[in-house]
Amino acid sequence: MFISKKYKFAFIHIAKAAGSTISIMFKDIHGLKGKQREDPKPIEHHMSASDLLKKFPECKSYFKFAIIRNPFDRLLSSYSEFKNDPNRKNRFGFKPWPTNINDYENFDEFCKNLSNSKWIRDPHFRPQSDQLFEGFLLKFL
Repeated sequence: MFISKKYKFAFIHIAKAAGSTISIMFKDIHGLKGKQREDPKPIEHHMSASDLLKKFPECKSYFKFAIIRNPFDRLLSSYSEFKNDPNRKNRFGFKPWPTNINDYENFDEFCKNLSNSKWIRDPHFRPQSDQLFEGFLLKFL
């Protein structure tokens, strides 16, 4: 998530969809230095559009946007990242994870069990539409 009071926009950061690169660009454009460049806590970093509007009501009049990614590519990228970095922090900023991702035999087994696992609540695996539709796109339909 990145909010620009100067340019009156809010960027909804969908996990694994180039959001870190985009946020860095915005930090550069805004001339942020030192601690100002730090990302929000994980629970805010990937907050949904509706949560953003609840926490920052001034953003209601701002231009709001997000970048989305091919869902399969995003799923595989997330799975690979968690598989390759067991020390990653979860959305609350700490471990443990809902379950050990290595408990799944392979990517196929992980996918088959995803919708019934606690992993589906993690922003890296939650459907992109969940972060956008409630309180965001529906207001424009």
